[in-house]
Amino acid sequence: MIFEKEIEKKTKRRIIPIKEIYFRNNILAYSFQYFEKYGVFDAVDFKKDVVKTAVSKAVDEAYRNFLFFSKKNKKIDINDFQVLLTFSPNILKARVGSINFPRGENADLVISEEEEDMIYQKAFSEFRKKNYLEVEDKYKILPPEIEWTRLELIQNKIDGYIVPGLRGYKGRQIEIKILGVFLLRDYSQKIKSAIKELGLDILKIVHLSEVLLSWPLFKGKRGVNVFVDVGGEASQIFLTKSGRLEAVGELNLGGSFFSRQIMEDLGIDEESARFLKEQYSQKILRGGSSEKIKSILLSARKEWRRSFENALKGLNIPSFLPLSSGEDLPRLPIFLFGGGSMLPETAGSLKEEVEGYNFLFDVNLIKPVDLISKDELNGNYLDDSQLVPALILTNFNDNKRRTL
Repeated sequence: MIFEKEIEKKTKRRIIPIKEIYFRNNILAYSFQYFEKYGVFDAVDFKKDVVKTAVSKAVDEAYRNFLFFSKKNKKIDINDFQVLLTFSPNILKARVGSINFPRGENADLVISEEEEDMIYQKAFSEFRKKNYLEVEDKYKILPPEIEWTRLELIQNKIDGYIVPGLRGYKGRQIEIKILGVFLLRDYSQKIKSAIKELGLDILKIVHLSEVLLSWPLFKGKRGVNVFVDVGGEASQIFLTKSGRLEAVGELNLGGSFFSRQIMEDLGIDEESARFLKEQYSQKILRGGSSEKIKSILLSARKEWRRSFENALKGLNIPSFLPLSSGEDLPRLPIFLFGGGSMLPETAGSLKEEVEGYNFLFDVNLIKPVDLISKDELNGNYLDDSQLVPALILTNFNDNKRRTL
């Protein structure tokens, strides 16, 4: 959750309204809260009170932390802020797809403004239809139950060449690449109602895929790269090629998968298991205890690796990868972030090069200090990868984007 606040900057001539991102130039405070059990695309009821309680706790805790660290007595009205919301892929999903248009006998004619608009409208329509079929087949959810929060044109190609737009060009084959973000309409309504009852204003529901490539760290990577937000109940996978978004998918395993393994093995409650997992991740547990947790998580570690590789194959990632010189398997750069990435088992399992796996990985962990400077972080949260998704959202900007 990110907050924006309308402020005014006084100049000699006039008062200019500007926006200041609450977490933008430095991190004033933040809070993470766990939802109670939920499942959005799996027929489990999603209650408005679950959202309301979690958001309320997060806002209150972040606000208290801000006042404590700033040591200011000045009253700030939290209701003046707007909220950028993002959710686990169990709630908010994104897809990238390409729609092709042969121009036939019009190939030698310059594309007009009218033809360009017609092609874009058809592309958006075809993209929706393709994804409706996937959702209906996989989750038994009908099109009227889906709400699109984003349909964005992210790439044009004519006869295989990338072009900034279609108008003024000739060509036989047009390919339009689109990013779509959606959730269930019922859950969207419950989320918005819960936020409104808290007296907050939603600026936008945003998926990380909408903002990821606005950061040089992500856009500047050459070749094929995979970025993974390892969340609690699920993880999000982003495939880029030469700084362009090629695919978005999810893995229905996250940090909680390892917590449940500890809970079942030790016979303790989930909160205690989560605490032990976090202590283990932060290398706070001493020798014997740490080795015990490591042993408990051995089977979960292997399952994580297998499931991750299956998710990559589901995104057709092998088609993007040439074999590395002298190696029998494709080598893929992986960049992990999010709370679950700090667990040794997530990165460690991907570093293993053993028989039976389908990829070789060069594994990297993204930390807040990789995105913004130590000065902007005020010396806080430098290594807390859990904060990275929130930092990514602070670059959200809706200007100059072709959307439906």
